[in-house]
Amino acid sequence: MEHSLIRAEAALAPKPAHVPDDLVRDFDMARCADTGDVHRYWKEEVQDRLPDIFWTPHHGGHWVATRAADILAIQRDPGLFSNGEFVIPRGIVPKLIPLQLDPPRHTAYRRLFMPFFVPRALTDIEARARAVAIELIEGLRPRGECEFIGDFAGVMPIVAFLTMMHLPHDDLAMLRERATLASKPHFEGSAQAWEDLSAYIRDCIAARRAQPGTDPVSAMLQAEVDGERLSDDDVFSMCLLLLTGGLDTVATMIGFIAHYLATHPELQAQLREDPARIPDAVQEFVRRLGISNLGRLVTRDAAYRGIAFARDDMILLPMPLVGLDDRLNADPMDFMLDRSERHYSTFGVGPHACPGKVLAQREMTIFLQEWLTRLPPFRLKAGAPPVFTSSLINSVEALHLSW
Repeated sequence: MEHSLIRAEAALAPKPAHVPDDLVRDFDMARCADTGDVHRYWKEEVQDRLPDIFWTPHHGGHWVATRAADILAIQRDPGLFSNGEFVIPRGIVPKLIPLQLDPPRHTAYRRLFMPFFVPRALTDIEARARAVAIELIEGLRPRGECEFIGDFAGVMPIVAFLTMMHLPHDDLAMLRERATLASKPHFEGSAQAWEDLSAYIRDCIAARRAQPGTDPVSAMLQAEVDGERLSDDDVFSMCLLLLTGGLDTVATMIGFIAHYLATHPELQAQLREDPARIPDAVQEFVRRLGISNLGRLVTRDAAYRGIAFARDDMILLPMPLVGLDDRLNADPMDFMLDRSERHYSTFGVGPHACPGKVLAQREMTIFLQEWLTRLPPFRLKAGAPPVFTSSLINSVEALHLSW
């Protein structure tokens, strides 16, 4: 895709009467990547410098939690902090269930997803991901360089996901482009990308109605909750969540891992010499390089930690800040294979923890095993700086590597 993303600017929201003046900060979550190191910005400029909880007038006006204790506690309290709205700004992303349902309704719908993410169901998908990784790497090796996102990260995990969904691999480029924009509601084109993905999944549902299979879409068409078939709207919403949940997150996570390795040759060398440490490295990358910045909707007027929240307020939970919080993880900016404990919220916690966690970590492991085995030491390509963005997820848009 072309790396010419344009932010969709909006007027600043007026400060509500219940927000104290001393908790207002001029913070824009869509500009955290402007310095070129998005995680360092979140840590040093947001978590270390700003209050534990503050309010910003950007993107409709919303609260921001910066510390692990609050980010974790808010996720575990859907009664006060609902998942009914999880994207800031509002109004761009269609309703996605069960993501936007709270317990107890959420539980029965989430259970419908789980058979597709248990370890034994992922064996064929993992094998396909590894085969694609090997094919891509062997094709790239003689070139001596690549644009990592377009040439690898935006291909391998998406092929694996399309395999799980029984969708045509020929649709990869189109879906990757739409998903990249969909995950950036602060940028122009995001709303249209969601419309395009919605139209695509409606066509998939129609095809499965005519000719059912063993794929997740067919399963949703046959699924029941409390003895009743899902409504057409629920089938659409759940299938759209399945589609979009697997298209961009793993790709961008692998991108951040590749960037970290390219700028830390000593870690590259260590993992090449001792590949048995790769599973530990995956866990440390998951802690150190979180990506999702999710919101919650305040359900009623209430005080939390002495701060007055009003019904319908939004609060941003930057999930990477859990792993980067020095109150929870010692020396959090340092990469340590031998950490005795790792605390993070990269895949969420509580009822809305990501069901695709196992698949995501397997794909990261496959990438490290095959890339480090088959390619010589790699580095950032001179004269081609990486391109990052921050929005619903922190992402790598372009990453030129050479070897």
